[in-house]
Amino acid sequence: MNLFSEPRMALHTLRPIALILAGVFSFSFLSGCGGSSGGTDTTPTTPTTPTVPTTPTVGSLSVKDGLTKLAASLVDNTILPAYQNMYSAAKKLESNSTEFCALTTPSNTDLEKLKQTWRETNLAWQAARTLKFGPIAETFYYSRVQFWPISASKLALDVEAALAEKSDFSEGFGSQKHQIQGLPAMEYVLFNSDPATSLVGAQDKENRCGYVKAITRNVSDIMEDTLLQWNSGYAQSFKDGSGDFDSKKHALEKFLTIWFEYLEIINDDKLKAPLGIGIPGKPDLLESAISLSSLDNIAVNINTLFAQYQGGNEFGFDDYLTQVNDREDVNTALMTAFDTLLANVNGLKNDTLTDLIKTDEGRVKLQELRKAITELRTIMSTDFVQVTDLAPGFNTNDGD
Repeated sequence: MNLFSEPRMALHTLRPIALILAGVFSFSFLSGCGGSSGGTDTTPTTPTTPTVPTTPTVGSLSVKDGLTKLAASLVDNTILPAYQNMYSAAKKLESNSTEFCALTTPSNTDLEKLKQTWRETNLAWQAARTLKFGPIAETFYYSRVQFWPISASKLALDVEAALAEKSDFSEGFGSQKHQIQGLPAMEYVLFNSDPATSLVGAQDKENRCGYVKAITRNVSDIMEDTLLQWNSGYAQSFKDGSGDFDSKKHALEKFLTIWFEYLEIINDDKLKAPLGIGIPGKPDLLESAISLSSLDNIAVNINTLFAQYQGGNEFGFDDYLTQVNDREDVNTALMTAFDTLLANVNGLKNDTLTDLIKTDEGRVKLQELRKAITELRTIMSTDFVQVTDLAPGFNTNDGD
């Protein structure tokens, strides 16, 4: 997906999550945002922090109506589409894995097709994994789909140990370690380049295929149940501010807490950790290191967080700022910060994170990306929070 190179597409014509994933492998998604939902493109500039007045201003929409519209829009236009896309991708991966494993003598071309389906599923997950609350978090489903951070070498050892100890995965994983149950474990089996353990050439191909099918069934079942729980009442509870939530405001504050947490995950776990303290960095700590998908993951993450801010191009936090709080200035500052952040992502379109951490020039680019994330977070955690009175929890990144 070309998430990096072209100006903003017609965001109002497609659902944001589907749009984010539509061109995943040609690197052509937004490099700028500009304005509120339906605004015009702007040239990226250094974000400025607007002054917050002592007396909050009042817009054309009441707080009560704004909270109602925002909660409903987030569920209908960002949360449910993300889970539905991930479930559809997981079912396709399950089907394609079964077809591959039914081949008597699969070729490298057959394996490449399966790898491509894994990439598509992984990127659908990168959109869905920004939503770490509710059923997917309360049931430990989240870490069973992707247990991370974990070093690539540790993951490889754990997967090979599981394959050596068990030859029948038809009953699934039971209480086995979460790191051997999800997409990173499948990534290792598909993408590792050792002929002795390749899914095409390994002597224990049948066992490895059984393992791959168990992973895809596990991920598919998890996403099916997650989607079912949201559609069976959790979505309405979020909209109503009931059940797990004390109010609609509380539901939105929970959403924002996870939104902030994910910015921290990108900045700390996905960028700072593999950068290390100097060249050559710590490539073993990269997310999706073996498939070289680390930057694709980050691009999807950032574009998804932006789509969430805009409420899927329906009623979003941008509209809440302008219609409830009458603060177009704060929204403009945030859009400028997003422009800068997306411009930094755009500047990485021809690179891999594996290569960037190994050179001075690459590391400068990554530090600029980290700076842009920090600037966006600063405006959100100060002016946005003060103006809207939506108070998420901070310093929430305890690893995932």
